[in-house]
Amino acid sequence: MAQISELYSSKFIPDFLEGKMPQNPIQERGRPRGFDEEEILHNLVLLFWEKGYEATTQQDMMERTGLSSSSLLNTFGNKPDLFQRVMDAYASMQRQALEPLLKGEKGIADLDTFLDGVQEHVRGERGVPRGCLAVKTMTGPAPTAENSAEQLKRYQDNLTFALKQTLDRAVELDEVSSKDVHRNVRLLSSSLIGILAVAESSPLVAEETVRALQSSVQNWRDSSR
Repeated sequence: MAQISELYSSKFIPDFLEGKMPQNPIQERGRPRGFDEEEILHNLVLLFWEKGYEATTQQDMMERTGLSSSSLLNTFGNKPDLFQRVMDAYASMQRQALEPLLKGEKGIADLDTFLDGVQEHVRGERGVPRGCLAVKTMTGPAPTAENSAEQLKRYQDNLTFALKQTLDRAVELDEVSSKDVHRNVRLLSSSLIGILAVAESSPLVAEETVRALQSSVQNWRDSSR
């Protein structure tokens, strides 16, 4: 594991965690980085997702990434700056999770595929922590909590848009009634956000809620025939 540079005093770590920059960091100008920044960022996303903002320490980040404190600082900035990068990367992961809805060409079948993915997520079968990073960090320090709340709001807006597109396709395929689209989008969106909120602490409740949603979706299709 990489060690903290002797060029930094013992005050560096608390300053980093408080969002302060060291007085005399030495920049490694012109030297190529010997690591994949995107891979490191992905590992940091998983770390914060597992532990939350406040519980994640400098030592945790060094151990997870294999980088020294100076390398983390030079690459990502201080802890608040780094967390902003983490949340941006997390937002990208959330958008990818919506692709079955946004890029699908079917209706209810696309929604079934998406809900199957949600079920895999709450069961811990997708290689990432259960739950939602934004929900987990909304109880942290004020700037971090605000960032997380904004991210969760953006995700809910994107989710609502993707669900509306999917159900509009289902209407065109005569799978659901157009008069029910608005109500069903609200039901799905609020339920899915609730599932993300409880998936870590109550995974069985989350699984049952996903199954209930899947049954409701099937009933919409059956009732339209």
